[in-house]
Amino acid sequence: MFATTSQKFSRRLAVVLAVCFVFVGAAFASTASWWHGQSQNQRNSAILTRGSSDNNHNVGMVCKDWVRRVVQDASQNVVTIPSTRSNDYQWNNSQNVYAYAQPFYMSWVQPGQIIQMRWRNQGDSEVYPHTAIVRSKTSSSMTWIDCNWSGDGVVRTHTVTFSQFNACVGSNFTVYEIR
Repeated sequence: MFATTSQKFSRRLAVVLAVCFVFVGAAFASTASWWHGQSQNQRNSAILTRGSSDNNHNVGMVCKDWVRRVVQDASQNVVTIPSTRSNDYQWNNSQNVYAYAQPFYMSWVQPGQIIQMRWRNQGDSEVYPHTAIVRSKTSSSMTWIDCNWSGDGVVRTHTVTFSQFNACVGSNFTVYEIR
C-alpha cells in the first residue's frame, strides 16, 4: 500500500517533533543539573544577585510574585515557587523549596533564604502577608531585599531587628531555602 502525501508529511512532522523534544529535554536537563549541581551558598548567591538587580526599581509587582520571578530567573526556569497556603505564610510543598521546621530562631537565617510572614503593623495593628529575601544579618538584625513593602511596587532593602521581627510576626512565618 502506498502512503499518501499527507501521511508522508505527518510522519516527517512526527520525526521532526520527536527530534525537537529530545533537544529541548536535553537542554532542560543540562540547565537543571547546572542549578542542582551548585552548592546551597551558590544558589543563595544567585538569588541575591538577581534580586539586587531590581533594587530601587518599580517593578509593579507584589512581594510574593516578585520573589517568584527572582527565583525563576536565578534558576534559569528550573525552580518555580508553588502557590501559597491559605495561612498566607507558607508555600505548598515542592521538591525544590525546603521549609525549615519551627521553632526557627531568626538568628539562624542566612543570606539568600526567603521568609514568608504575617507582619502585624505596630502602628495600626493591621496584618499583612509579606515575602522577603534575606540579604545579610548581624547578631541583632537582618537586612531584606523585598518588593512592595510600602505598597508601591518598588524593590528596596531595609533592616529589621530580631526583636522587631518577633514583636510584629511572632511564630507566623516560614523560612525557605531554594534547592
